[in-house]
Amino acid sequence: MVDIHCHILPGVDDGAESIEESLTMLRKAATGGVKSIVATPHLLRGSYETSLSQRQEMVADLQKAADENHIDIQIKTGVEYYLTPQILEDMDRLEELSINNNGKYLLIELPMRFVPQSMDDVLFNLKVKGIIPVLAHPERNEGICRNPNIVFDLVEKGCLTQINVGSILGYFGGQIRKVARNILTHNLAHVIASDMHSANSPALGAAVPEVEKLLGKEQAARLFVETPQQIVAGEDFHQEELPQQFGTRRRGLRGFFSRS
Repeated sequence: MVDIHCHILPGVDDGAESIEESLTMLRKAATGGVKSIVATPHLLRGSYETSLSQRQEMVADLQKAADENHIDIQIKTGVEYYLTPQILEDMDRLEELSINNNGKYLLIELPMRFVPQSMDDVLFNLKVKGIIPVLAHPERNEGICRNPNIVFDLVEKGCLTQINVGSILGYFGGQIRKVARNILTHNLAHVIASDMHSANSPALGAAVPEVEKLLGKEQAARLFVETPQQIVAGEDFHQEELPQQFGTRRRGLRGFFSRS
């Protein structure tokens, strides 16, 4: 399996606090079947910032420590970019922020309470640059919880979505669990990732039985293995299952955006 979202680098954000904790997280992931993992520290201006050279050095150091401790896992670079209008100022450096520096896929975190009105401009500019946004845990966004058809609209506009293991397993409450599972069953999810923040977080493999029960083994394999492999490699992929709308009547994407 491939985990494209994990706060594994020590001391850079609200994830692992030490190299020892990082190794415990890596060991937990590897034991559960993860062969490759993307280190995605938060990128939020003024709070969490690491340069490409810092991230590459930290990944190299952590990889060396993992190898020395006989943990069979490959670590890649990335970030979890918190969506603000400032992303438009970073358009010329998106390649270095992309998953595995492949210049193709960028992990983006929405604000928890709403989908910003600037999303249309962001999507347009990313498309011009040839960057495909991968939305981290949209099921945890309050606006999406109120109307999951926002996800349908975002996917129609070219976004991919990444669902958290913890959401599927109910770690964030019943409502988020329900939304996560509905996104999965409506073919609106493209990849599942751990979003591990500590040694106590569930690793990627913890959700495999639940997803196989929900969707079947073939579709689960695409979410845990095939699609994340293609994302890390910077490859195009084709989703066989057609995205489905939710039962509520759609009002269009912009109608759901916050105007704050």
